[in-house]
Amino acid sequence: MMIEHGLEPHRVARLLKYLKTPKTNEGAGQPQIFATTHSPVVIRELTAADIFAVRAKGGTTTVASVAATAKDPNTAQRHLRGTPEAFLVRKVIVGEGRTEQGLARGLDDWWQTLEQDSFALQSVVAIDGGGKDNAPLVAEHLRDLGYDVFLLLDSDEPPNQDALKRAKDKGAVVHQWPDECSTEERLFLDLPWEGVRAMIKLAIDFNGQISVMAVMDNALSAAGQPTATDAKLGGDRDSEQVRRVLGKVAKDKSWFKDITRGERLSTVIGPNLTAIPKTPLAKGIVAIRSWVDGG
Repeated sequence: MMIEHGLEPHRVARLLKYLKTPKTNEGAGQPQIFATTHSPVVIRELTAADIFAVRAKGGTTTVASVAATAKDPNTAQRHLRGTPEAFLVRKVIVGEGRTEQGLARGLDDWWQTLEQDSFALQSVVAIDGGGKDNAPLVAEHLRDLGYDVFLLLDSDEPPNQDALKRAKDKGAVVHQWPDECSTEERLFLDLPWEGVRAMIKLAIDFNGQISVMAVMDNALSAAGQPTATDAKLGGDRDSEQVRRVLGKVAKDKSWFKDITRGERLSTVIGPNLTAIPKTPLAKGIVAIRSWVDGG
C-alpha cells in the first residue's frame, strides 16, 4: 500500500486510525499492513513505533525502527510531529535552534538566486534541533536511521558532549562557530560594518526602533562606549568591542531567535560573503554548501 498526497489531511488521519484499529470480529486475525509514503501528513499522524526507515545499499537492505533507535522516545515523537519532512529526505541539517534552522533555510533561498541547486533538489531539509543538549541527540538518532547529517552548533555554551561524540563517531558532520560564539555573535563579529548596520535595521524591523535603541544604548554605556543615540553607528564606531557588545545584545534579547527572522539574515549575509572569505562565518557557510553538494 502507498499513502500519498491525494487525500485531504483529515481523510489521511481517519484512514490511518482505521488501519490501526484492532479488529473485533471473533476469530479474525489482525492484519499486517506495510505502507510507504512521501506525505509529511502521514508521518505526522503516526507514532514513532509505526515508522521504519528502509534502505538498500550495495545489495544489502536494512530496516531501522524510528522508535527503537531513539535514545529518548519523546525526541523521536516530537520530531515526527514537528518536522516530518526530515524523515522524507536523504540529508538533514540539524540546527541547534530556530535561528540556525532559519539561517540554513534563508541561505537555501540565497543560493537559488545564484542558480545553485536548492535543498529540495539535493534532498536536504533544515530542522530545529531543540537546543544545545537536544540537537546532538537528534543528529545521533538520524544517523542511526541512515540519514546524512550536518549539525550546526553555537559555541557560547557547551552542548551535550557525550551525545555529540556519539553523533560524530557515527558519521555526523559537526560545525561549531569558534571563539565561544552564538550565531548572532559570529555574525556581528564577521560581517562588514555595513552588514552590522543592516543587521541592526533588521532587528528594528522585527522588534521596533525604541526597544532596539534602548537595549543597545544600555549595553554600550555599560561597556564604557558612547551610545548609539549619542554617537550613531557610523564607520568610525567599528571595533571588536562594539561588535561584541552588539552581538551579545542580539543574542540575549533574542532579536533573531525565530525561523522567519533567521531566514531574513541571509539577505544580509549573502551579498557580503565575497568580502569576508577568510572569516569563520564565511568558512562555516562554505562548509554547509559543500556538504549539501556532496563534498
